[in-house]
Amino acid sequence: MIIEQLLREKYGIHPLEIKRQAGYQNGTFKVRLKDGLRIAKTYRKAPWVKDLLEVESQMLRRLSQTLPTRFPVIIPDLQENTLLDLGEQYFRLLSFVPGTFLAETDHSPELQASFGAFLGELTAQLADLPPGNIGALERSWDLQHLEKVQALVPAVAAPEDRRVISYFLHQFQQEVLPRRYALRKSVIHNDSNDWNVLCNGHEVSGLIDFGDLCYSWTINEVAVGLTYLLMDKENPLEVAANALKAFHQQFPLLGQEMDLLYYLIAGRLCMSLCHSASKADSSEDPEYIRISEAGARKLLHRWISITPERAADVFREAIGLHAQKVISAGEYQERRSRVLGKSLSLSYQQPIGMRRAAMQYMFDAAGNTFLDAYNNIMLVGHCHPHVTEAAARTSRRLNTNTRYYYDEILDYAEHLLSWFPDHLSQVYFVNSGSAATDLAIRMSRAHTGKNKMLCLDRGYHGNTQSGIEISPYKHHKDQEYPNAVVGPFPKKPANRDWDSWYGDLLENYRNLIQRNQNDLSGLIAEPIMGCGGQLPLPEGLLKALYTEIRNFGGVCISDEVQVGFGRLGQWKWGFEMHQVLPDMVVLGKPMGNGHPIGAVVTTREISESFAQGPEFFSSFGGNPVSCAIGKAVLEVVEAEGLQQQAANVGAYLIHEFEGLAANYSWIKEVRGSGLFLGIECLAGPKQNATELAAYLCNELRNAHILTGLDGPGNTVLKIKPPLVFNRANADQLVEETNNVMRKINQF
Repeated sequence: MIIEQLLREKYGIHPLEIKRQAGYQNGTFKVRLKDGLRIAKTYRKAPWVKDLLEVESQMLRRLSQTLPTRFPVIIPDLQENTLLDLGEQYFRLLSFVPGTFLAETDHSPELQASFGAFLGELTAQLADLPPGNIGALERSWDLQHLEKVQALVPAVAAPEDRRVISYFLHQFQQEVLPRRYALRKSVIHNDSNDWNVLCNGHEVSGLIDFGDLCYSWTINEVAVGLTYLLMDKENPLEVAANALKAFHQQFPLLGQEMDLLYYLIAGRLCMSLCHSASKADSSEDPEYIRISEAGARKLLHRWISITPERAADVFREAIGLHAQKVISAGEYQERRSRVLGKSLSLSYQQPIGMRRAAMQYMFDAAGNTFLDAYNNIMLVGHCHPHVTEAAARTSRRLNTNTRYYYDEILDYAEHLLSWFPDHLSQVYFVNSGSAATDLAIRMSRAHTGKNKMLCLDRGYHGNTQSGIEISPYKHHKDQEYPNAVVGPFPKKPANRDWDSWYGDLLENYRNLIQRNQNDLSGLIAEPIMGCGGQLPLPEGLLKALYTEIRNFGGVCISDEVQVGFGRLGQWKWGFEMHQVLPDMVVLGKPMGNGHPIGAVVTTREISESFAQGPEFFSSFGGNPVSCAIGKAVLEVVEAEGLQQQAANVGAYLIHEFEGLAANYSWIKEVRGSGLFLGIECLAGPKQNATELAAYLCNELRNAHILTGLDGPGNTVLKIKPPLVFNRANADQLVEETNNVMRKINQF
């Protein structure tokens, strides 16, 4: 039966126009009559739909009595029936609620407060409404069942969206679910989005579409409403506070609810994006389904840059509760001094007490957000969900050592070796880059029968005794290092021309190699020197040194601990930028995204030589958990295109920083590749180069951006962020650097 005929025969009304409205699942029709408008609704038949409509009827009857004109009123037919059974679907007629949609209204502070008060009144009215048969119904848009959208995550097209969604789903599981039984429950509307909320000027005047109602945590009414209210806001926490304060006056909220609200808002964003992605190719109205997608996506990426502790403090203060206690720097230092050795250093003049981190952001105990442009160990981002899930999943099943067969070490070794040239076919797993360097030295000695190692001045290769011996960066002036043959620092002085300096450099290295040819087991070098000041080696140097070393039977070791795994953008490995093929590659730092893992990748020939000596065994090297984590890191780099992102963002940063260098004479050079960059400083108006670089680094820290210092005299600002660092982050870094430079200019 068509709707026009139904209205005439069952309701005795004669529509002038019937127009279908945007929506999905159920049908909604605007009916124009001589005396005004009505809304006709059709509902698909399902075992639970009638139960849902019965609770909806109870809701609307109660609201029409206590808050009249704000909600639809059910209009009975000529026989006083409020719900008609049409065989394949149900039908009902509702009054029309006038107003301007919230989506089309200026969200003034007055309107924000009115929105909160409106939802508070609604929640108060529904707090004791019996849920009837829907109490156990699991609805797809109910935040209680957020874990169900996990299956929809692969439908989300953009990798940067998928990783943040997965991160928040994990956070929800960790932070919300253990506390779910302490949360109040009630019947809630569950869909106060900006196309369901109606306004009159600066006041919220009505609410429509009860199709997503459910029996859920009461706080979810707030979470859903705020999710849409906060979209496209410059300061979402301030907007949330305005609404929460007004809500609380109508329906008192609890501290534990404020502590979880951050995660619930994130959950609704994830739910919205996953559902819209999964329906993108369906026959349902695509425009309606994806109407909030852009705003949700923008807020999702804004939300991850806000610490949950900061959000909870703002939410608590909005309802008159105290913020949570913050541990002071003095308290941290007192505890640290009591139990940790003095040789452990801290970054910055004002050290930071970190509480948590997510992707390219770190959060201190006071709730401040720091953009991380420094911690290269977190290659694919702090707490990346694919990596943390691999760690948790494997640690719950098996963790043993290499004296047994297990898939994880073989799966990881095969995947890792696929990133290398064919001749590098053997891998040894250890626990760090330092342990890998130590092992590489042992292997080179076993293979060549010689003890000394050629290294580059200012190089650094780890904290073991043998690593320190070949790390001039850590050499003490009064101590001898008999196993190290130290070559000149490969940086051209300002007073030398390139050709003559480079010729002298090569000649000095050749002389060193020839003088020590009977003792040299090999050469170890970073393709870009990290502690040397983010310094790329001169073009052709490694190729020449590799040839000379091999002429005397030595092995060539590429230390990729800092620059490997795609960080350089154009190249997976630093040795590729120099067009050389090493005999051994040392790996560590970013290999486990913060988990302690390292490796030596080498040739079968060297592996066979090493096998002639004592058995090699590392208690934890190559354990299943570490291998699962390492493999997950490779998968993320590949799936999310992070090597290409490093290339793109790195090139953009170099261009922007070179623009700054043109304006400030104390920027000597911008150098590096991908997201492994350095800015070398000269003396400024009133500071020497070391003081100026330290000032720049500390002022960036005060602007909540993390960088570091290195190079001779600590004159080089180091920039080596997680590879999820994006162009917007780059703009923030450049802008704040420029702000500091302007201050220096005013000295």
